[in-house]
Amino acid sequence: MMDFGSVCEPVRRVAVIGAGVSGLCCARRFTEPHVRDKFELVIYEQTDRVGGTWVYTPQVGIDENTGLPVHSSMYENLSNMAYDLKTRCSQIDQDFISFVSPQFQQVVISVARRHDKWKVRVKDLRIDASFEEEYDIVIVCNGHNSVPNIPSYEGADLFRGLQMHSHDYRVPDPFRDQNVLLVGFGPSGVDIAMDIEKVAKNVSL
Repeated sequence: MMDFGSVCEPVRRVAVIGAGVSGLCCARRFTEPHVRDKFELVIYEQTDRVGGTWVYTPQVGIDENTGLPVHSSMYENLSNMAYDLKTRCSQIDQDFISFVSPQFQQVVISVARRHDKWKVRVKDLRIDASFEEEYDIVIVCNGHNSVPNIPSYEGADLFRGLQMHSHDYRVPDPFRDQNVLLVGFGPSGVDIAMDIEKVAKNVSL
């Protein structure tokens, strides 16, 4: 009689797109002792570090290292988080890389289903070359806060002052002694209003 318990299960290849908080949490599950031998895990991250949108950078617009839009929406005086983000991201970095090494500066161009497998096309930004890999499982963790959602409203094209999305906000200094209007009463709007009101002439939220 065949001993089915002795039959080895095939190792399944897993691709996680994004090494932000969501990507790290998902990937961490595949490295736990009772499952790590069943999966071959690869994490693709377009920047040069883990943390995603929670990694502060003074840059806005285009990332001068990758040529891609800046992913982070974090500003210098972010105060609506209950912990020190810089310390937290550093701890995540140290803890996680001991389990698996993300593939940094590698951006996923496309994911397509072919013959019961996922074909993942990746561009290595370091050498400006593309390649394709095959996976059994693909988990997309590229975030939803990296692309500004800018509303269309009448008169926007006539306004001659500075117009910007909170994604590009970093420090309050450019708004010193100005009248500032913030559109949106979510956590970012309230938090940024409190930051700007320290230097602005007037803030309307």
